[in-house]
Amino acid sequence: MKKPVVATTRPLSAVPAGPLWQAQPIFNYRGLGRQANPAIQASLLPAQTVSAADARAAAEAAAALHTAADATASLLARVAEDPTMTVTTREEERIIASTLPAVGVQAMAGFESVTLLLQGDLDVQTALPVQHGITASAGDVVWNGAGSGVLTRTLPGPVLREQGGTIEAVSLWINLPASGKLSDPHLQHLKAADMPTIVLPDSAGTLRVIAGEWKGELGPAETVQPLQLWDVHVKAGHTVTLPLPRKWYAQLVMLTGKIHIDFWPSYIRSPELILLDALGDGTTFTTQEDTHLLVLCAETLNETIAGTDALVFADQAHLQDAQARLEAGGFGTLD
Repeated sequence: MKKPVVATTRPLSAVPAGPLWQAQPIFNYRGLGRQANPAIQASLLPAQTVSAADARAAAEAAAALHTAADATASLLARVAEDPTMTVTTREEERIIASTLPAVGVQAMAGFESVTLLLQGDLDVQTALPVQHGITASAGDVVWNGAGSGVLTRTLPGPVLREQGGTIEAVSLWINLPASGKLSDPHLQHLKAADMPTIVLPDSAGTLRVIAGEWKGELGPAETVQPLQLWDVHVKAGHTVTLPLPRKWYAQLVMLTGKIHIDFWPSYIRSPELILLDALGDGTTFTTQEDTHLLVLCAETLNETIAGTDALVFADQAHLQDAQARLEAGGFGTLD
């Protein structure tokens, strides 16, 4: 039996994401993500042009805020040593500047953020357990395990800063089980060349294994819980069957194309997300146009979710603890 379609949903209005671009959320842990847990959020970063001047300005703004924070820390230390010291207006301005949100910085905890970069390049830095950075290019995947909590900064990469260009990506949040939410943060850089690519039957297209496996080919991602994550391209006019584990929900994130899928009465056009039920052992669809989609299928987490923004835990007590640790600087610092 094939997996029935539970729901389809199109992206919502764009919201700011990062220093220069906007993202379109598709679902989150307050809605379909509660049912599909551990797949708790998906969003698209549609193709957007970034000028070299704007990319450089974003990087310079991040550096300026770091400098302001250093100046403020030094000033406050001197004031603590000498209570008679007068704080000038310019120094007050530095203090105010250092309290502004750092450019491109996000505090995350309790899940893994997985970003497939379709176009452009990104510099990604995380703060814990030690500061670590990577530069991702088109086709690469950034697998950011936030664990107990980490600060992450995402900025335009060197090519965008030097030449400008187009940025495009898709991002998924994979919830961690309660037993793994306080694990140490980690950052995986999965390069395009390291992911096996398989030609589908009848030369219908290709399937790239990011995590899990396909007919014995293993993806390079190290995952906390069992899951499959595939990057699938199918040419127009082909019918494809994808085997998927029973009792696991699945999400098909359609990036381009048009398909007809089992148990759905009409064609589905991109961009759209298709949620498949935990029942059944696969899905079959026919493409009307060249189609590009991501397939995420993961072992279901039957756990509650308590979250605010990008802090996601199983109960209010752990959520409040994470908020307190964040305010106390427990998510690390970024230079």
